[in-house]
Amino acid sequence: MASVQLDRTFKKRLEKKNPIERAAVLECVERIIDDPTNKGLHIEPVQSHPGVFSARVDRGNRVSFHREGDLVVMRNHCNHDRVYRSP
Repeated sequence: MASVQLDRTFKKRLEKKNPIERAAVLECVERIIDDPTNKGLHIEPVQSHPGVFSARVDRGNRVSFHREGDLVVMRNHCNHDRVYRSP
């Protein structure tokens, strides 16, 4: 099983979320770690940043991450357009 690291930007943004949004983001992170092949995550590469991927939190929000071996580094989370501009 992979381990997870939350990037500084990811942590800062998470602190600003309300409890419901924070729970949704953290649930998405758990799903990425537990089963990255889960179709509900809609994982896709971020075209402008090789090696960086995004996954769906909900209809309007995504998280971005990259892998370093068994380590999953969570980079950012925000709305769909923004996560692709600043993954």
